[in-house]
Amino acid sequence: MPGVFVTNCIGLQHKFDYQMFPMYSSEFESMTGFGKMTLNNLLAGEKIDKSSMFVETKSYFLPDFNKASLRFYQWQAGFQLGTTRKTDSIETRILWGLKFHQNGTQTIVYENNGITYEPKRSYKILKAVRAEWKLERIKPERPFFVDIKGDFWNNFGRIYATYEYDNLYAKHRSFTFKALAGGFLYAKNSFINQFDARLNPASIGYQQDVFYDGWFLGRNPDGKFYNQQGLSGTGCMYTISPLGKTWDWTVAASTSISLPFDLPIRLYLSAGVVPDVLNSNKPFLMTEGGILIMPVKKYFEIAFPVFTDTRTQESIKLNTDNYLQRIRFIVNFDRIKLLKWPSGHNRKQE
Repeated sequence: MPGVFVTNCIGLQHKFDYQMFPMYSSEFESMTGFGKMTLNNLLAGEKIDKSSMFVETKSYFLPDFNKASLRFYQWQAGFQLGTTRKTDSIETRILWGLKFHQNGTQTIVYENNGITYEPKRSYKILKAVRAEWKLERIKPERPFFVDIKGDFWNNFGRIYATYEYDNLYAKHRSFTFKALAGGFLYAKNSFINQFDARLNPASIGYQQDVFYDGWFLGRNPDGKFYNQQGLSGTGCMYTISPLGKTWDWTVAASTSISLPFDLPIRLYLSAGVVPDVLNSNKPFLMTEGGILIMPVKKYFEIAFPVFTDTRTQESIKLNTDNYLQRIRFIVNFDRIKLLKWPSGHNRKQE
């Protein structure tokens, strides 16, 4: 898919920012890509120092059906307000966001023409109002953030929160603590039967990314390698297992610590509590631990589980063929700042 990326989001922020990335798919002979337009600093003042309104869209292909192209689209429109406060060496950022979301997933349905059933393309549509509040406290050695999100529409409503704390006790070493809590307020059958949006104490894969929030190497149900990529910020555990997915509630926590040498290798321990659908929804505990490859700036995470609780172990034996399929990797695209002027440029760094 050759394409071209056009943007003015490098260096100083503008009143109007744009990003456009059109591409051409040679296999399906069609355009694809994404784009975003933002109006900035509309309400800036003493209490609000950053504000913006935006509209963004993207569309990419899904695995084909009998060599016929299938695709998804997503578009969002909303606004963000932010404040930044600095005290000595501590910087605190608070962000409020509200947006309308819609996406469509192209599927094949079979219609009776009176003689036989013919396959026809159709879209299943997901709409939601999405709200977010985020607090980030930037300390030189002990940064942390809290992120609370809610997704609502007439057929479902859910809210969840994440917390992450780092203690940078040496140049290339740190201790990290993460926590997650969330629950569904309501979910009608019309939503449950179409979208697998269950909460999960573990990082979700492309199958549960029903909003198409993440960037995945592939969304291919026939490729087990694609199942191993997780979405950053959606869970505290790493083990790939259907166990723990829930339409009710979940809580989870994870810790990791660097080993005493200058390599991005850590030991991690995670735990989650979810309702047990096989035992009257009584809470049950899931645990795991292992080795984690992750640099201090967390550009990526690669988890090698060493042990899990008994029920999780039984589940992964049924759903994986070998140990290599149990390795989970995450690419934290939001931490990779590509749109910056090279070091030493005379314009302001963002």
